[in-house]
Amino acid sequence: MLSPAYELLSLVWKHTGESPIFSWERLNGSMHDALVLAVNSGMEFDIDDFGRIAHEFRMGYWADYEAIYTQAVKSNNISACHALEQHLKRKPFIAKFLTGLATYGKGRNAYRQEGRIAVESRFTWAGQKVTVTSFSKDGESLIACSYKVDPTQPYQRKIDKRYQITREELRKAGKRVRKRGIEPVAIPDGDVDHKGK
Repeated sequence: MLSPAYELLSLVWKHTGESPIFSWERLNGSMHDALVLAVNSGMEFDIDDFGRIAHEFRMGYWADYEAIYTQAVKSNNISACHALEQHLKRKPFIAKFLTGLATYGKGRNAYRQEGRIAVESRFTWAGQKVTVTSFSKDGESLIACSYKVDPTQPYQRKIDKRYQITREELRKAGKRVRKRGIEPVAIPDGDVDHKGK
């Protein structure tokens, strides 16, 4: 039996390809939109779905794995996270008790104390607010940067410090925070609290 997410992508692939005004741009855009819809709506993914999607629907032409993983984390779609982790052969980075852990995105600002970390996740590290920018090729560490803010040019950021953080370092930091009894991060009005596992 196929997962709902795979069935949706299969329908889009088949019926967009049958259109009398076919174009690769239309097909690729439609497939990307369908995948984002499947992730955001919480549709179930089978553990091997991304391998099949990549092979059968040429995913490399219309989606970026890290961007989709970030969307899965933001949407708290755990089955999509598991399927992508399986496909990327990467264990998840799961933070516990970090202060200021947040993932930002279209109406899905999530202020959490624990959960999966993806590109764009933000949290406090070594006393600085950092943003995750990438993962190492071997999948054993993540790269997070703090930025210098120039009030005269608010949209241009320069890297202040770059951190390479391992899972073990995240685990130890979480234990230190929990022992000190630091209060949970406040959730601003209107934001949603997501606790991915």
